Amino acid sequence: MALVDHFELHLTKKSSGLTTVYTTDKFDLYVQDQLLFDSKQGLKAKVRAVGPSDAKSAFSAEFSYPICPDQPLPKFPGDFDKIDPSKAVTFSWHPSQWVKPGDNYLLTIMENGIPIFGFNNAPTTATSMNVPANTLQPNKTYSFNVQNEGSCQGLKIWTVVFSTLAGGSNNPPAIPVKNFAVELRGFRNDPDANFIPPAYGTSDYFLGFELFDPNGVKVPILDGNGQPISQLLVDSENAVVAIAVNQMPIGKYTFRLKMISIVTPALYFPFDQPRFSVFLDGNVVVGNHVITVDLINPASPFNEWQNGFQFADIVIDVK
Repeated sequence: MALVDHFELHLTKKSSGLTTVYTTDKFDLYVQDQLLFDSKQGLKAKVRAVGPSDAKSAFSAEFSYPICPDQPLPKFPGDFDKIDPSKAVTFSWHPSQWVKPGDNYLLTIMENGIPIFGFNNAPTTATSMNVPANTLQPNKTYSFNVQNEGSCQGLKIWTVVFSTLAGGSNNPPAIPVKNFAVELRGFRNDPDANFIPPAYGTSDYFLGFELFDPNGVKVPILDGNGQPISQLLVDSENAVVAIAVNQMPIGKYTFRLKMISIVTPALYFPFDQPRFSVFLDGNVVVGNHVITVDLINPASPFNEWQNGFQFADIVIDVK
């Protein structure tokens, strides 16, 4: 091919065998999609070039990628906290989203980069660990990290730095509250005779949504008139619902989506697939998740294009 206009990236979940097709604007692409990168078996990827007249090259060699369990995020102490070493203190962390059965969290406390006795990859299945009084020395600077034992070698480990001081606080601070906004955007293509091949329109569909706070309590979602809302009708290329949340604690929220219904006949245009995105305060949480279809086995539990399909939970980290 003498001239390349853009590329197609084909990502296939090994667990389902279903493929998501991405088109680059030019020559690069950033994919951010929790629902795609949740397959423990990993992904396969291949690429092909597309010319200005839509001529396509052969596919590249196929690449295989593992998906690694995430590393936990330290919670207390945090950066710059000061604790009293003469008293016992409980170190805590946010749980990993993906922990394999039987795996431990491994806690390490270091002074000058050297692990202290008793806390060099100290194992626990809990999300906290007690550090006895006088384990740490006064007027010192320490760091601590915690790892998910089942994660991959080389995956980033989060580390915080804290200090010890007589009279410091060994209790986590009160959890701050804030206002934030979650936005759900849905897409289904419009008919387009100029598209190659000519595009018929994908059917309208209804996405149901629920939001749960860090303690698992359902958050009421209201429209501008104070009426409860729980569905988005995706009937265009830019269907949007904005969810305003006021004075709620920071932490990891769960956004739960469900394919409530697809308007019959259930048409699916495979060259401009239906998709949705989720934003937090204007920042991408999930970018253009393609709703994949299994035409061979429509009743497959992996077929997202079916009434009642429950998407995997989306984690929204409100900080």
